[in-house]
Amino acid sequence: MNATPDRASRPRLSDEVAGHLRSAIMSGELAAGDFIRIDRVAEDLSLSATPVREALLVLRAEGFVELRPNRGFEILGISSTDVRDLFAAQAFLYGEVAARAAAVASDAETRALGELHDGFLRAASTRDYPELFRVNYRFTREVSRISKATKLSLLFGIAARYVPRSLFEAMVRNDSYWITAEAGASSHILAAIRAHDQDWARRESSSHVSAVGEMMVKYMETTSTFLARPASTTGSASS
Repeated sequence: MNATPDRASRPRLSDEVAGHLRSAIMSGELAAGDFIRIDRVAEDLSLSATPVREALLVLRAEGFVELRPNRGFEILGISSTDVRDLFAAQAFLYGEVAARAAAVASDAETRALGELHDGFLRAASTRDYPELFRVNYRFTREVSRISKATKLSLLFGIAARYVPRSLFEAMVRNDSYWITAEAGASSHILAAIRAHDQDWARRESSSHVSAVGEMMVKYMETTSTFLARPASTTGSASS
C-alpha cells in the first residue's frame, strides 16, 4: 500500500482500515478498554496516520470506540444485546428485501438462485469452506439485486458490516449446525421466491437471520468476546 495515499484513495483506505479494526474488535483481538495507537496501526499497515485517524472517526460514529481527551481512542465493550439488536435490524431488512425479490423475480433469476443453492449444497457436502462462504454471499447478494430495493439492500449491507467475516467464518468452522440451518433456510427462501409468495419469503429470511444472530451470540459468549476489562487496566494512549 502507498504510505502517502492521495486524496482520491483515502476514503477507500480508511474504509479498509476501519474494516480491519472492526474485525479485530469484534473477534476479541483488541479488547474493550484498550487504547488504539494511531502510529502503531499506521506502521503495521504501511500507511500514513491520516487514513487510520479517519477510520477511527468512522468507528467512533459506529459506537466501537470513544475518543477520550488527552488519552486517545478507547475500545468500547460489545454486549450480547448489541449483537441481538444488530441481527434484529438485519432480519427485518433482509426479510423486506426477500419479499421484494419474491414479487418481481423472473424465471431466469430464480434459476440463477437455484444454481447458487446447488453450489452451496455441493460445497457443504465436502466442507469446502471458502466456496461455501463465497456461494452463500453470492446468494444473499443476488436476492438483494433481484429485489431492486436499492436503499433497503444498502441498509442491509451496512448492518451486516458490524459482523466481521472472520468471526462469522470461525463460528461456522466450529459449529457445523449453521451449514444445515443455512441449507434449509436457503431452500425455503428459494421456494418462496419461485412461488412469488412475499409473506413466506419475508418470514423465512427474517427468522433465519434472527437464528444466526443467536448462534453468533452463543459463539461469542463461549469465546469470551463480550468480556470487557475494567477501565483501570487500559493500555497506552493513541498518538
